[in-house]
Amino acid sequence: MKACFLLHRNYSMLGHAMAIGLRDKYGVTEFCGYTDTHAALSFLKNQSEILYSTLLVDVDLHEKYRTEEIDTEFINSLEREYGIPSLWPLMTLDRVLMQSQLVREYPYSEPMYDHDDLKRILQIKARAIIEMLKKERPDFVFIFVIGGHYSYLLYQIAKKMGIPTLVQNETRLNGFYSLTEDYKHLTFAEEYFLKINNGVEKNDFENAGRKKLKEFQDAPTPPLDNCSPDMQPINRRRQMSFLLPSKLIRSIRWFVTIVIRYIRSTKRTYMDENPFWFLIDRIKRKCRVMRGFEDLYDEPKWNEPFAFYPLHYDPEIATLLLAPYNTDQAALILQIAQSLPFNYKLYVKEHPAMMGYRPRSFYKKIKKMPNVKLIRPEFKSFAIIEKAKIITTITGSAGWEALLFKKPVVTFGSVFYNILSGATRCTNLYELPTIIKEKLERHSYNEQEIVNFISALLKESTPVDIIKLWSDNESDFATIVKKIMPYTDYLMEKYTEITSRDKQSS
Repeated sequence: MKACFLLHRNYSMLGHAMAIGLRDKYGVTEFCGYTDTHAALSFLKNQSEILYSTLLVDVDLHEKYRTEEIDTEFINSLEREYGIPSLWPLMTLDRVLMQSQLVREYPYSEPMYDHDDLKRILQIKARAIIEMLKKERPDFVFIFVIGGHYSYLLYQIAKKMGIPTLVQNETRLNGFYSLTEDYKHLTFAEEYFLKINNGVEKNDFENAGRKKLKEFQDAPTPPLDNCSPDMQPINRRRQMSFLLPSKLIRSIRWFVTIVIRYIRSTKRTYMDENPFWFLIDRIKRKCRVMRGFEDLYDEPKWNEPFAFYPLHYDPEIATLLLAPYNTDQAALILQIAQSLPFNYKLYVKEHPAMMGYRPRSFYKKIKKMPNVKLIRPEFKSFAIIEKAKIITTITGSAGWEALLFKKPVVTFGSVFYNILSGATRCTNLYELPTIIKEKLERHSYNEQEIVNFISALLKESTPVDIIKLWSDNESDFATIVKKIMPYTDYLMEKYTEITSRDKQSS
């Protein structure tokens, strides 16, 4: 049996740990993959446990675009065969190529390449992936995150070739991670949910599901407690701490170090951050923080009717992948505000980890609508959700939390809880006023449906905290292999289920 892994950044370590588990426990003998950076490649090359028959390296493929001739017919055939339906979603997903993110800091959002160069980049990587999959013929493909153009290409091409393709997905239950065949859905959990919700199958996880719901309602906690370091809440006091002499000296020393490292580097890639742009962007952010936003904040009035919209962390796959046509949050907020009943306010709260990143002009723009209030990011979202009449979100966790709080929800992207009756996805903004009106007037809370859905999430997931392992810099590698083994077992369980299903259907 042969497995193909997307081994990018820190996930290269976790994927490699799973490969060892697959070899030792399930006799998977062959592996191929796609990795992104030279650091990830170095890790995979310096180990002796697994020999990868083919290992595509994104940054090396990328460098070839400069001499690539555009093959219009190939791109047209690629779009016909693998487009969704066009190829643009594959590229607009990529925040590096299309917005210069990671290379520059948000809110900078200029594309790194022109149209012809994007064609060349796409062409080179698509050809390499097609060639690898045809040559290696893996039994399945596993992807941790579809977070860039190359991961989306691998996913689309493998799926269209009929190769079982599994993607890691969060359940929004702390420490539980699932798998899906379709990144827009939790396919296995949804299948079980529909069976038990329609009475076709007995719910063996009902008691556990009811207990989880009660635990949340009695003591609400964020669904993703162990978020990555760059997603940790940021407050004004923490942002201003850089002015302390000890921190200033440390920052100067660190900056000099990265400048020297950058100048000496002989293998710069399109993902590398220029330290001078790094300095300029950080100074801009610190200036925004020192200027502050206090004059733009409004005090909530809990006795007035209001809808709630929590701003998304930007840019992220929550919008770029799951809602590619609703990434302009300022424009969406203005649409929501004018779709509410006339005596309603729209409370908007910044994502805690985005404080200082968005310019004042962004907040001024959303406040042009007289019924929009900007709430301080320090306010707990739970407190706002409990008082709100309705919650609007693109794909955020606030929508899931709102459903558990018995509130109606309107979403604007593909998110796993859209399957519940309490949530309605708006795909046409002309219909938004009607959707909101109906949700406000006809919403009814179905607790059994919620319990059944949580039960399905518990059945179709495993208690392995992927994000915690992703950022684990202390455990030895053997410990990582052991800790991720339950997820490796779950991967093989789902692969066996897929192959069995496919045999029966054929």
